[in-house]
Amino acid sequence: MPARRIQRRTILRASAAAGVLAGTDCLRHMLSAQDAPVAIKRDGARPAALQGVASGDVGHDRVMVWSRCDRPAQMVVEWSISDRFTDLNRVPGPAAIEATDFTAKLDLGGLPPGERIFYRVLFQDLRDLKNWSEPVVGTFVTPPAPGGKPPGPAQLIRSPTSIRFPSGSANTKALCP
Repeated sequence: MPARRIQRRTILRASAAAGVLAGTDCLRHMLSAQDAPVAIKRDGARPAALQGVASGDVGHDRVMVWSRCDRPAQMVVEWSISDRFTDLNRVPGPAAIEATDFTAKLDLGGLPPGERIFYRVLFQDLRDLKNWSEPVVGTFVTPPAPGGKPPGPAQLIRSPTSIRFPSGSANTKALCP
């Protein structure tokens, strides 16, 4: 086979194109698109809150949230007044360790009175800080501030989960989605 000849013009064009790419963000974007995909964890590798979440002792500006993890992990609670978790508030909680039977409880304060609060609990593995559980979601309604307006019926019925009424005397299943 005859040897392939590289022409001088081809080398000059390639050099000019490389110089233009190096001088712009195009090269950086092209290289960043080559990132490795997110690691897929095998079943059981991530912490899990198999018993779900619970909330109680609801006050007009606070609530107790607790959950149980399957291994040593730190509890993190995220809450919002939107079910889409816009305007998210993130509060680190205590570690769920063997001495507490991997249970963690957080007194979540600074809540708006008379509002439906959506929250989710995540656990961060204490052995591998990059390892997080799937979020477990819950909701509750804070009672109005003393002297404030009570929540309307639509606010109390809207949730598909159990809710605790401001009086604290009854848990009722939601009547509609």
